[in-house]
Amino acid sequence: MVLINGKFLAQKITGVQRVAFEIVKRLDLDLQFLRNTDPRIVSPKEIVNTHVFENIPHIKKGKHSPFWEYTILSMEAAKHRAHVFSFSSGFPITASSGLYFMHDVTFLRVPESFSRGFRMLYKSVFKYVESQRKVIVLTNSEFSKREILSFFPKMKDRIYVVPIGYEHVIDVPRRQEIFEALGLEPRSYYLTVATLNRHKNLGIVIQAARIRREERFVVVGMKPSVTVFKEANILDVPDNVLFTGYLSDNDLVTLLENSKGLIFPSIYEGFGLPALEALALDVPLILSDIPVFREIYGEVACFFNPHDEKELAKKMGEASTPSRQAKAKVLSTYSWERSVKAIIDIWLTRSV
Repeated sequence: MVLINGKFLAQKITGVQRVAFEIVKRLDLDLQFLRNTDPRIVSPKEIVNTHVFENIPHIKKGKHSPFWEYTILSMEAAKHRAHVFSFSSGFPITASSGLYFMHDVTFLRVPESFSRGFRMLYKSVFKYVESQRKVIVLTNSEFSKREILSFFPKMKDRIYVVPIGYEHVIDVPRRQEIFEALGLEPRSYYLTVATLNRHKNLGIVIQAARIRREERFVVVGMKPSVTVFKEANILDVPDNVLFTGYLSDNDLVTLLENSKGLIFPSIYEGFGLPALEALALDVPLILSDIPVFREIYGEVACFFNPHDEKELAKKMGEASTPSRQAKAKVLSTYSWERSVKAIIDIWLTRSV
């Protein structure tokens, strides 16, 4: 039996939840997977993603909390002596075999982005997975693989890079009403999708907005607070910057598709899914010059020094939609169907 960690169903969809949802949604329809694994999805009772899975039974147990995987899911794994597949969040401490998708090691490389408790918890989880030789580790870029192994070298013979996908943005219904709701016109703004974590480097977008007063900047995410940004020049947000708060997929894709470009200013990422989504929608990419972005988007993006707001302001005017050939070359590497095929092949090969 395989138990799939369904905690992502109890969370708002951001990057890691998107990966988990798109993979599990397709595993639910894959006959080879269903025949060979006898799967069950186990999630907290309080779900926000109400997708109905057609073939995999969905079991709801326990209250959603930061420790749900290490209590409820751990008890279920021990009870059934099951393999566990976890594509987001943590990994149960009673499971000795399965798949664990490690998206990145940001909590170790940029510790100031996270609380001490969060760092201690995830370091212990990663250490536990490292100690379990029958737990296969997945990640989404060669960069992340190198980074993970630099901290957890014993995973070397069981870590695999699995491509993720972009097709979900093609199928999302657009909602044109979002323009009136936010007081925007299509093609009149640059878009940034960012949390308030320090490694997302949102401050440089605010600084660039002061330089490019004639441009409009839309940030999908909550407005910075004193507890996040203490520097006065970051807190003083100019009036050409609009914070939207959390948006539905419909609204986010509508805004992204109609933007003048995606500004992605992070100082550290494991992949950068919004850039892949933007590329699929023919949106110019204005990305920080960091290794993982060079690996994935090297031929289709305009890069800037993530510590130089003047360079960002300049590169905004240089960004353009990549050629059809360059775009196709990148997108041909990534799809959710390829993700699922790779995962099933890895599991059936390694678990025998």
